[in-house]
Amino acid sequence: MRNAVTVIGLAIAAHLVHGAVSAQEDGTLQGTASIEGTVLGTARPLARAEVKLRSRSAQTWWATTDENGRYVFPRVPAGEYTAVASKPGYLETAYGASVPQSFEADAMTRLVTGVTLRLTAGQSRKEVSWALPRMGSISGFATDEHGEPLFNVAVRALRVSAAASATLTTAGITTTDDLGAYRIGRLPPGEYVVSFRTGEQFTEAQLHQRVVVQAMLQQVSAVRAGTVSLDDVARSADPQPYGESARDRGSIYYPGTDARGEAVPIRLGVSHDAIGVDVQIRTKAK
Repeated sequence: MRNAVTVIGLAIAAHLVHGAVSAQEDGTLQGTASIEGTVLGTARPLARAEVKLRSRSAQTWWATTDENGRYVFPRVPAGEYTAVASKPGYLETAYGASVPQSFEADAMTRLVTGVTLRLTAGQSRKEVSWALPRMGSISGFATDEHGEPLFNVAVRALRVSAAASATLTTAGITTTDDLGAYRIGRLPPGEYVVSFRTGEQFTEAQLHQRVVVQAMLQQVSAVRAGTVSLDDVARSADPQPYGESARDRGSIYYPGTDARGEAVPIRLGVSHDAIGVDVQIRTKAK
């Protein structure tokens, strides 16, 4: 009798082990699920994009897309998640987010607000795919009163905050080339005041826009999570009042005024390139 019980027990154990191995081979464990898909750019899959999977309990998993834009989370606990992808030069965007087609003040918030992914135990969710819109830019020319190009003019894109105080923060810096042309890229949606100043020298760190923009995107994520407010973000980046200040004397603002309060803001929508933001600067008489 004892031998018969032992044989039955061994048979049951073997069956359970076989079932566990089969579950592992399928890529899931009891109470877990898998999710995979593709992150796209404007015309093709995006390699080396970061994908963040966040649970309702604030647990986070990360994955990086391969050369075909594919990512996979092979084992995550069953539950509800949101997925957000990002890559330098593109706007951080959640799966299922509504992408504004024109300028909207809350565009950044809408981009990181997606749909909930519900995963059940043993489920293999495939083709959870979405596209990342690229960032925008502002470009134009700086000339003197005779229409001649101005070289090495310092150009700043100053982002107007959504707060009632309308503070400005530097979102991008560059200088004009020998044709008087400039372009400031990697700009998120928003309103910008463009300033021009001759005779100003920038360090390499100041011209390194990528660090500035990435910090702004991280702040947007913090706003979405509720850990900071939009006003906190504006104050944390050396905000400047939307008006005259001693620091800005000598600057010219688009479309050609020396008073910041008279500047005409440039409205950038998602993936919008504002071209023809030109200014004429009167040079000092020699």
